[in-house]
Amino acid sequence: MTNFPPITVLGGGEYGSAIVYTLFKAGLPVVLVVKSSELYLRRPVCFAEAIHSGLQQIDDVSAVLVDENVLMNFESDALNVKWKKAVQFHIQTQQIPVVILEELPDFVEILQPEYIVRTDRTLFPGITMESAPLVIGLHPVHTIYQHCNLSIESRQNYFIGDVYVTPPDSEKLTNFDFHFFKQPWETINSPLEGVFISSKNIGDNIARNESLGKIEDIEIRSPFDGQIWGLYHSGKIISVSKPLGLIYQGPPTEAYHSFSFAHKVVAGTALREILHFRRF
Repeated sequence: MTNFPPITVLGGGEYGSAIVYTLFKAGLPVVLVVKSSELYLRRPVCFAEAIHSGLQQIDDVSAVLVDENVLMNFESDALNVKWKKAVQFHIQTQQIPVVILEELPDFVEILQPEYIVRTDRTLFPGITMESAPLVIGLHPVHTIYQHCNLSIESRQNYFIGDVYVTPPDSEKLTNFDFHFFKQPWETINSPLEGVFISSKNIGDNIARNESLGKIEDIEIRSPFDGQIWGLYHSGKIISVSKPLGLIYQGPPTEAYHSFSFAHKVVAGTALREILHFRRF
C-alpha cells in the first residue's frame, strides 16, 4: 500500500510496539513517536528500546532511531524538511522510524499524520481528537470526544478488543470483572531511588529472596519465585516505587520475548479500524 499515508503510533511500550508490529506486517507505513521518560519492563518486545541502542528488532521487523546523526545525511536548509526526509527514507527502506518527542515536539505539524494511535495519555497530553482525521485511543486511559475519536478496550477481560465510538455504559465500567483472565505476573517495585545494577537478565529464573540486583549497594530481592519477563535498565536511575521487575509465575517458557494475546487483540483491532476508516 505505497499510497497509504504513514500512521503515527504514540508510545513504544508493549501495546504501542504490538500495534506498530501488526501495522508494519500488514504492509502499512508506520512512524513511532516515543518519550525518553517512558517506563517499560518487557524490553525484548518494546520498540522504544531503539532509544538506547539505536536499533530494536522484533522477529524480522526493525525499528531505527531517527536522531541528529541521521538528519546530517539529508541536505536541506530547513530542519523540518530533514525530519520528513529521514522518516520517509526509513519507511521506504522497510524500517520503522522511531522519533523521540523531546527532539521533535511539533511532530504533528511536521509529519501531518492522518492516523494517530495513542497508547499512553500521560506521555502525550497535547494530543486531542482534532490532531488528525482519525485518533484512536486505548480504553480506559483515553476519553471519547476528548482524547480520541474511538477507543479500544485494553483491559484483559471478555470485553478486550471492543471498540467504543461513544462513551461506554457506566455499568459496564463499574462491574468490570477480571476473573476470567487471572494475571500470572507479579511486579517488583523499587523501594528507593538510585542507580539500579542488575544481577539478572530477562528470561532468567529467580527464587524467592534471591537478588535481582542492587540500588546504591542495597540488595533488591525478589519476593516471588518465577521467571523474569521484564527488568529495568541496568546502570540507569530509577525512582522510588517505580516498577523494577516483572516476574512470571507459570512454568519457564520462551514466550517472554513474544507479544501476549491481549497485545495482539488490541493491535489487530487497531489495524481493522484504520483500514475501515480508509475504505470509507
